[in-house]
Amino acid sequence: MKLRLDADPVNQGLLGIDLSMKLAVRNFENVTIVRNSTMVYIEPGSHRPFSIDLLIPADEIRRMNQTGAQGFFELELGIRTLGGLVGFTNIIGIKGGIDT
Repeated sequence: MKLRLDADPVNQGLLGIDLSMKLAVRNFENVTIVRNSTMVYIEPGSHRPFSIDLLIPADEIRRMNQTGAQGFFELELGIRTLGGLVGFTNIIGIKGGIDT
């Protein structure tokens, strides 16, 4: 199973930024099933499209289907500027599972 996140962030600030994005799928025991990340630099007043793909193995999908397993989709977004001196990171977790 392939999950794709397409983004086209815009930097409306006066300074360039480093934007990092990490995606992960974890099972309910907090074991990472798959993860991927990317980082882009965005000039002031500019935008930078990018995509991140997650490929969940077919065996894992079958196991989740058979057991009704639940897990988490995790998105981590970081923005830094001034050579990495200033910034923030936000982590969002979404609980989910496969309906049997």
